[in-house]
Amino acid sequence: MKKLITLILLILTTLTYSQNNLVVDYSPSSEVIANPERGFHKFTETTSTSYSFLNQTSLNGYRTGVDKITMVYRGFYLESFMNSSISQAYLSNMQTDFSTLRNAGVKATIRFGYYTSSQTGPYQPSKAQIISHIQQLAPIINSNKDVILSIQIGFIGRWGEYYYTNSTEFGNGDYTAYTSLQWQNRKEVLDACFSNFDSSIFIQLRYPYAKTKMYGNVYIPRLGYFNDAFLNVYGDEGFFPICQTCTPSQSQINEVILQTENNPMTGETNSVNSLTNGTNAITQMDLFNWSIINRDYYPQAIQQWQTDGSFSTIINRLGYRFKLNKGIYYLNNNVLDVNISTSNEGFSKILKEKNVNIILKSSLNTYYFPLEYNVKNWGNNIIESINISGIIDGVYNVYLEIVDKDLPNNVNYKVHLANSNIWDSVNGYNDLKFTINKSGSGSLGNVLNSIPTLNVYPNPTTGIVYLPYKLSYKVYNSNNKLIKSGTGTQVNISNKPNGIYFLKIEGFQTIKIIKQ
Repeated sequence: MKKLITLILLILTTLTYSQNNLVVDYSPSSEVIANPERGFHKFTETTSTSYSFLNQTSLNGYRTGVDKITMVYRGFYLESFMNSSISQAYLSNMQTDFSTLRNAGVKATIRFGYYTSSQTGPYQPSKAQIISHIQQLAPIINSNKDVILSIQIGFIGRWGEYYYTNSTEFGNGDYTAYTSLQWQNRKEVLDACFSNFDSSIFIQLRYPYAKTKMYGNVYIPRLGYFNDAFLNVYGDEGFFPICQTCTPSQSQINEVILQTENNPMTGETNSVNSLTNGTNAITQMDLFNWSIINRDYYPQAIQQWQTDGSFSTIINRLGYRFKLNKGIYYLNNNVLDVNISTSNEGFSKILKEKNVNIILKSSLNTYYFPLEYNVKNWGNNIIESINISGIIDGVYNVYLEIVDKDLPNNVNYKVHLANSNIWDSVNGYNDLKFTINKSGSGSLGNVLNSIPTLNVYPNPTTGIVYLPYKLSYKVYNSNNKLIKSGTGTQVNISNKPNGIYFLKIEGFQTIKIIKQ
């Protein structure tokens, strides 16, 4: 899950030991960062009888303000369509909102419901009408998947929480008393969300108990949770189905941890009590992989965190918080070897898939080198070999870029690493703090240290290469594909075709192995 790494970081100096080797130690930052799909969200909602549009000036203010908020909760109420299709005017209004989100560099968690405070009638329409609405919403939702992180289940219940329903079709308040048919009806609504909304959009349930009743004790891809009574009594007011004096069982805890390790855990507090102190809040957010929490509610709980000094930790650690620790770089025969130690100090992993690029930028030219590294594994080393023989001679600054797959050119959706003095806010690049002089064999600038060479033998080899002592290693083929990894005193590639391989061991230069 998360990897918190304590480091003694060195003050950078510019002592040159070799033209082709360098080690860079990166300094951490305590800055609050406006990174996508994490942190606090602002609460917004609209009804169908009186549509209230998102305001781009307000969204811009959330993003640039002191809390650097990049998420909103957007509640869409469909009270006018209890017995009819959703109007084209309402769908057009939704599109306007999604465009406003995109223009402001903000994303949304959304929820659909039917009940408003002015109503006294049913809280939702029939199952058939709900599923028809889901099918009708799918085109507009899917065409705006780039700015939608997740859909909270909604549709059923007074607040779209799958609870107070006043319905024989779905069952009423006590979810432990629903019949098999009522659970099946609820499952059909949830299944319609999974099948109609794009697979990149997460679906969130209010209660883990509901997931267990509908799908059993198995992991469901794309399914996360939202907890709108976080840190309240009685198991967060029913988030965990326990009695007044009980505590959640380990199996209940494990279920939530499993589902939220790669899926969103979001919500809000709704009281101040003995559980809401900052120390416990941080412990619980870390345990349950919290990504986003409501900034607007419950205000007294937020104030408590500000008073007890935990607010800065919470705002920084909600979701992911990526940083660089150390970079080891080696340039030889126009091949740049990159080995970067990373950490994730956040409560959770990153949720959406991202593309990672190494960028070489001179005053005249910019080159992009896509990496195969999966940012969900942040905390492991980034190890890559980059062939720069095809670029024009010149002096290049080297950057790391982490971009949204759906919005690759929008700087507002690029990931800013939690290190000092590395962010290029114009381009959305993270400066790796060294240069390459591409001329002849090339050289590296801002060199801080030399990388030792490891002696291995025999090389060339017929299959087995011996190491001087027990080491962890990785072997890549000439296409930079990992073909073998392990730990030991020898590397056996006897079953691989003859050719050129690259042996990579952290802390040492990459070794070119010839198998013949």
